[in-house]
Amino acid sequence: MQKYRIGFIGCGEIAHMHAACLLDNGALIAGGYDFNEAAARQLADRFGGKAFADPEQLCQDRDVDAVYICTRHDSHVQYVTMAARNGKAIFCEKPLAMNAEAAAEAVEAVEKYGVPCVLGFNHRYSPGIAKLKQYLLEHQEQAQILHFQFVTAPFLKSWAGLQEQGGGVLVCLGSHVLDLVHYLAPSEVVQLQSMAVGLRLPSPYLEDAFGAVMTNEAGQFITVQAHDLGNRDFSTDPAHRINTVQAFIGDEAVVARPSQFEVWGGGRNVSERYRTDVLHAWGYQELNKRFLQRLSGENIDVPDVYAGWHAAKMVEKCRNNR
Repeated sequence: MQKYRIGFIGCGEIAHMHAACLLDNGALIAGGYDFNEAAARQLADRFGGKAFADPEQLCQDRDVDAVYICTRHDSHVQYVTMAARNGKAIFCEKPLAMNAEAAAEAVEAVEKYGVPCVLGFNHRYSPGIAKLKQYLLEHQEQAQILHFQFVTAPFLKSWAGLQEQGGGVLVCLGSHVLDLVHYLAPSEVVQLQSMAVGLRLPSPYLEDAFGAVMTNEAGQFITVQAHDLGNRDFSTDPAHRINTVQAFIGDEAVVARPSQFEVWGGGRNVSERYRTDVLHAWGYQELNKRFLQRLSGENIDVPDVYAGWHAAKMVEKCRNNR
């Protein structure tokens, strides 16, 4: 595989996680840009490359093959458009945009310039979720009921919880969990009711917990719950048993967690365990590997720009059906 050279716009914690995975999978780090110059220098010192003076310079650099966008949510469309205009392949952290209209602008830019664009929906590739996806595809009966629970350590008392910058729990966590809903139960949602509440954050922060109930064209009944009221171990120990997807198929109950997969009933009792380090358990390694494979021309499943647009539309549907 070609050694692709990756540049980062946004050089914080998530950029470091992706950079580590990219190096593990044979890529090179060309460097990064961050409005905090020290963060850009730190990324370059740790992983290679240089600190860029501005994002346009990075996108125009001939030594950069692909751009990773790891910035504040309200800037994603701007940088997707900038990278696409300069002919760079794109990896954009979720969400694609703050709303469906802005997401459509990103789709238009990607289509206009004909560049690959992959979204950071890493939880698709947690080992337990990947096993559940395979199980659902191979099973003759579809799941009748699915429940999704997504919990993180507290982080919304920051720009992530603000209306104009992060979007609160619906945008931050909703985009992840609603992408998983579409990934595992891809039929179009026909009925949806949601609720979002602020349990601990003062104004001007948005809600920190939400839930939704929906049915789709396949007749599946789906419930969703997401919040950031976990403890800090939830961001350092992905082997915990809190984040789950439950699927009820005939007389079988299937439970997938980042590092676990279990089946009970129907004469079966399956229990599998997988690696528990963050990069593998939360799917970062697999998603970054797939991004590089897509750059090499392999026709491999990845969450593309349309998945990002779909998630934005689902977040909006939740917002409008409360």
